[in-house]
Order: sequence, then structure tokens, then C-alpha cells
Amino acid sequence: GSLVWGLPIGEQGQFVDDFELFVLIVGDKACQRQDLVNSGFLPQLIVYAARLRFPDRSAFQAAVLHEQGAPFCGRLGLSVIESLNKRADVRARAVTLDELTSLDPQDTQILVMPTGEHYPADYYDGMLAFVRKGGLLAHLGGVPFYYQWTRKDGKWESAGAGEAGRAALHVGWKAWWTDKSVPEEAKRTE
Repeated sequence: GSLVWGLPIGEQGQFVDDFELFVLIVGDKACQRQDLVNSGFLPQLIVYAARLRFPDRSAFQAAVLHEQGAPFCGRLGLSVIESLNKRADVRARAVTLDELTSLDPQDTQILVMPTGEHYPADYYDGMLAFVRKGGLLAHLGGVPFYYQWTRKDGKWESAGAGEAGRAALHVGWKAWWTDKSVPEEAKRTE
């Protein structure tokens, strides 16, 4: 499934223990489908989450990760930027991995990670700091933080991440293939 989520943060920057987590399961690899981006569905969903997270704001600044040469960053990020910028209530721009550490929710409320099930482990602290300072992180495509990528000798390497990336963000997941109580197919939505 594809997930978008936001985590509430307390006034001192700590995670709030008792919170509702905004989650949408769109379907396997659905967030990587160009038609969902172009139709405005994903941008609308991202803005909806931002309005929940920042109820006093009417417009948002978004940073969308797009890193040339990174195997987990494809054309989807540029499409998300184009689609978000068609809206009057969002201004989106591309950011590189090195720029993740300088994001501040006062200036940029939304960080979009169109990286599938992958994340850049060497830059994780920057993403986590952004969320802890109050920013909204929207992850597009698959189980969030399932595979970690690191740079070694100038080359990208991938490995399973276990719970390393999800634990600090309080993100969990279930799927029909890991939990038999989860239906394999939904017949309706509410």
C-alpha cells in the first residue's frame, strides 16, 4: 500500500503520545502511477494532511526530494512538484539530499519523499529533525522506510532497514502477507 502520514508534535518539539495518525492506503505502488499525480489526487491528499497539521494556515510551502543520480529518486518527484504548483494554496520546489538538514517548518511546512519504499539513511537525521520541529512528512509509494540506501565509496547501496527508519517516527504497518487479520482486498471504503 501507499501511505501518507503526519505526526503531531508537542509545544516543546516532542512527539505526542496520544494522537491520531493520518494514513491512507491507496494500493500497491499506486502513488508511483503518473495518472494519480497528474489528476491532482495525490497533491489534494498532501494538502489535506497539511491542513490537518497546520489548521491556522491557508497556504503551504513544500519541498519535494529530487536528487540526480540517486536510484530512489525518479521522475515522480518532478511530477509531484508540477502538480502541487497547479494549486493556488501550495508552492513546491525540489530539494536535494544536502538541503534536507536545513528545512525549517516555519518556512517549509511539507516535505514530500517520493522515494517508494526507500529512504536515504545517511540523511535520515535531517528528515527526523524536520518532523520533530513540527513539519509534515508525506511519503509516497509502498511501505515507508522499508529499504535504506547509503553511499559507500561514491556508490549507492541498498539493504533492508527493519524498524530502524520507522521506529523514531512512530510509524507502523500491517499487510495481509504479514498479518492474516488484514484483508487482502478491500470491497468498499468508508
